[in-house]
Amino acid sequence: MRTSVFLSLSWVVACGGASATTAPTVTPPTSPQHASRASGALIDAAAVATEGALPPLPIGLTSFGLASVGGDVYLLGGYHGEPHRYEAAGQSNVLYVLRDRATRWERAATIDVGLQSVALANVAGAAHRVGGMKVEGGVGGPEGDGTGTLRSVADHARFDPSSGAWTALPPLPEPRSSHDAIALGEDLYVVGGWRIDGAPTDGTYASTMLRFRGGAWESLPQPFRRRALGLAATQRHLVAVGGLSPEGVSQAVSVYDVVSEEWSEGPALPGDHTGFGVAVLGVGEDVLACGRDGVIRRWRVGEPGWTEVSRLAFPRFFHRMVPVAGGEIAVVGGIGSMHTHGRTRVVERLDAGGRAPRVVLHTLPWDGAAKNRQGMFVVGDHLYLFGGNDSLGQHDFEVEHFVSEGWRVHLSALTREPRAPYPVRRQTMTTLVLPGDEPSALFVAGFGHESPTATGEEESVAVTHPEVYSYDVARDRWSLRASLPVPRSQTSVAVHEGTLFVLGGLDYDSRRPEHDQFRHLTEIVSLAPGAEAFTTLDVALPGPRRAFGGATHEGVFYLVGGMREAFTLVDDCVAFELATRTFGPLPCPAAPRLNPQLVRVDGKLVLVGGTTRLEGGELGEDRSIEIFDPSTGRWSRAAAELPFTPKHAQAFAWNGRLLVVSTHSEDAALRLALLDLH
Repeated sequence: MRTSVFLSLSWVVACGGASATTAPTVTPPTSPQHASRASGALIDAAAVATEGALPPLPIGLTSFGLASVGGDVYLLGGYHGEPHRYEAAGQSNVLYVLRDRATRWERAATIDVGLQSVALANVAGAAHRVGGMKVEGGVGGPEGDGTGTLRSVADHARFDPSSGAWTALPPLPEPRSSHDAIALGEDLYVVGGWRIDGAPTDGTYASTMLRFRGGAWESLPQPFRRRALGLAATQRHLVAVGGLSPEGVSQAVSVYDVVSEEWSEGPALPGDHTGFGVAVLGVGEDVLACGRDGVIRRWRVGEPGWTEVSRLAFPRFFHRMVPVAGGEIAVVGGIGSMHTHGRTRVVERLDAGGRAPRVVLHTLPWDGAAKNRQGMFVVGDHLYLFGGNDSLGQHDFEVEHFVSEGWRVHLSALTREPRAPYPVRRQTMTTLVLPGDEPSALFVAGFGHESPTATGEEESVAVTHPEVYSYDVARDRWSLRASLPVPRSQTSVAVHEGTLFVLGGLDYDSRRPEHDQFRHLTEIVSLAPGAEAFTTLDVALPGPRRAFGGATHEGVFYLVGGMREAFTLVDDCVAFELATRTFGPLPCPAAPRLNPQLVRVDGKLVLVGGTTRLEGGELGEDRSIEIFDPSTGRWSRAAAELPFTPKHAQAFAWNGRLLVVSTHSEDAALRLALLDLH
C-alpha cells in the first residue's frame, strides 16, 4: 500500500469572513452504490494522450497472445473477467493491432471463439496463433458455479497482415494451453503448458516440447513440467523462465540449444514468486524478464546470475513484452494483483536495455468540476480526489466556486467512478493516509464558505475551518474525527506511533481588523490515538510558516520553504524530531520555494513544484526537482523536470517514482506525470 501526504499549492486564501467553531454534520452518501461498486467506468483509451508511453489498451486483458510483425504489435484473445471465475463472456476473440506510430489500438480481425492462454508468434512475417483455452457450458474455475468446463484447444492458424485473413494450419498433436510459443528462424517452438478438460484441478502437464517445421509438428524432449511460464529466444537458444509446476511456483530457468538440441539449467529468476505469469523477451543475446514485482532483470546465457536493470511504474503479471519500432520494448496488459478493479491498460515503453523514460505523461479526459486545491491521496492503485475549486482564477472564492465532489481513479486500469462527496464544499484540505488492513484518510481543516445561519452574516463568506474528517476507504464513508483548537489551512500533518501532529498554517478571518486578518500559526497541536480533542504542545515552530513542503522520514518531520507574514518567503529549513518533540537545523535547497511538495520516495525526500523568486524579483514557477538524502544531509538536482506547470499540482510516491497530478487546465483533463528520479 502506498501512503502519502499532500500540501495545497494555493498561497493566498482569500478575502472572506469569520469561521464557525461548531463542526457541521457529516452527510452520508445518498446511495449505497458508492460502497458496492467493484470497478469504475473505463476511460476511453482513444481519448488518452501519452508521452513517454504507448497508447493504452482498449480493454484490460491477461493471458493473451502478443507478437510484433512488420513493426506493428498484434494482441489476440485474453481474459477480462473476474479472476478465477472463468466464463465465455470474459474471454476475448478479438485480434487488436497497434500500428507503428499509431495513437490508438484498432480491431484487426476476430476468431470464432474467445480464447485465453493462447500464444501468438511471428513466423516468417505472419502471426501464428497456437492453442489456448475456452470455457463451455457455464462458469468454471474455483469461483465459478461448477457448471462450466475449461477446455484446451489444439488450434493452429496463421494471420496474414497483408490480407487480414486467418488460414488454418495443421493443429497441435493434442490440445494445449497456458504454454508459450516463439519462432527461431522459420521454426515455431511450443514449450510448457498443459491440457485441461474440465475443472482447473484436472489438467495434465505437457512433458514434451513441440516444433513446427516443414508444415508438420514434431515432439522433442522437455525435461520439466511447467505452465504459465515465459519463453524467449536468442540467436541460438530458447530460454524458458519460471512458471507453475505441480509442486508450486517455479523460478527455474531452462535453456535449449537449438544446434546441439540439448537442455541445460540457468540461474533461477530472483524474487518472490516472480516466475508465475512472468513476461520475457530476447534482445540480441540478452534475455529480459519481468515478474509481478515489476523489476526488469537481464541475463545472458552462460552468465552466473541475473542483473536488475529497472522497474515498471505499474507492476503486473500475466502480461507480455514485445519489441516495437526503433528498438524499443512495449510492456502490455496484465494485472497488478488478484482484485476486481480492472486489469492494467497502461502500456509502458522501455528502451532496448529495459530502461524506462525519465518522464511519462498521461492526459485523461476528466468529468470532475474542480480545477485545483482538491484533497487528494493514493491508496493501492487508486487516486482519490475530493472537494476543490472549479475556477482557474487564483482568487475566485465566491461560494459557487467551491465543490464537494468525490472521485476515484484506478491508475493502471484507467477507470473512474464517483465517490461519496466531501461533507462540505471546501478546498485546501491537508490529507494523510493512515496505514492498516482497512486504510483510512484524514482530511485536516481547509478553506471554504459557511451558510448565513452558521456565520450570522447576510451573505456567505469564505474562511479557514477547523474540522478533521476521516474517510473510510473500503466503505466510502465520511465521519467527523475532531476539530482543531484554531481553524487553519495551508498546514502540514505528520503521524508518529498513532499520534497526529498538525504544524504551521494560516488562520484567516476577514471580519477581524485588517492588520489581524492573517494569523500565521506557530503552535503545534496533536491528537493522540483514541482522543477526542487536540492538545497544544509545549514546543512551537521556530517561526511562522504556511504553504510549505513537509514530509516524514524515520520519525523526523522535515519542513522546507513556505511563506510567513507580509507575503515573505521562508528562507530557513528545519527538522522536527517527533518522538522527542525537538527541532534541529536542516540544509535548504537551492532557493526558497513557495507551495512546494516534499515527498518521501525510496528513502529520500523529493522537493517538487512551487514558485521561486526570479531575477526581476517576481515569483515564477519552478519545474525543477531537488532531492535530499537524509543519510548524507545533501541536496542534489534531478535530471528530470515537471512536464507541465506546477501550479496547483500535487505529488505522491508511486512504486519508486514520483507521481504528479493536476486538473489545473482550461481543458477537461486529468494529467498524470510519472518521473523516474534514479
